[in-house]
Amino acid sequence: MNESPIAPEPSADEAAVQISRIILAPRQKVFAAFSSIEELKKWFGPGQCHVTGGTINFRTGGMYVIGMNVVDAGDVNLVGEYLEIIPGERIAFSWEWTNNPALEGQGITRVSIDFFDDADSGGTTIQLRHEGFLAAESTAGHDDGWRGSFDKLDRCFF
Repeated sequence: MNESPIAPEPSADEAAVQISRIILAPRQKVFAAFSSIEELKKWFGPGQCHVTGGTINFRTGGMYVIGMNVVDAGDVNLVGEYLEIIPGERIAFSWEWTNNPALEGQGITRVSIDFFDDADSGGTTIQLRHEGFLAAESTAGHDDGWRGSFDKLDRCFF
């Protein structure tokens, strides 16, 4: 890729996926689950969707390409740039589907994930915001996708 995909700053009234979820594992371990293809293969993708490969340069300004097999869409790539990484605390990145006509054309969206210790459970609270969608159907689909992925992530620590 020659150009960095930068997600536009969304307006306050745009539809967004917002999820707060407690994962019963230490914050550093939960944060690390986002940092490599090997870790993402364990949990990323809802239901029968799964990571097939890719590359991650896990640093602010680094790029990623995540190959996935997605139910009803086949093989796709998810590409983007890490806009902000604060170890153990925050990840923000752009998000764009490529390599499949069923998902292309949805535009570049933006994801931010914040990680907090949860004193009550001893686990980690993840607060996710995924914004910049062009259509309500896409927002709903990504909401389902993130929730299903977080179900798998939670099971990684049992």
